[in-house]
Amino acid sequence: MFHESIGIEVLKRIRANSYSRIIPVVIISSSNEPQDLIDSYINGCNSYIRKPIHFTQLQSFV
Repeated sequence: MFHESIGIEVLKRIRANSYSRIIPVVIISSSNEPQDLIDSYINGCNSYIRKPIHFTQLQSFV
């Protein structure tokens, strides 16, 4: 598990690399802060899911 800011940094690195930038990224977070959701999408996440999640919910995003 990552703190939200660390997760955003990992996302930025994934998107900055020419080989990994095409990998879909789903953020799974317990944060209820609207800015965390906004930052995730600004930095290139494909989906954002708030915890708790159910397996079927995760399947629909993958």
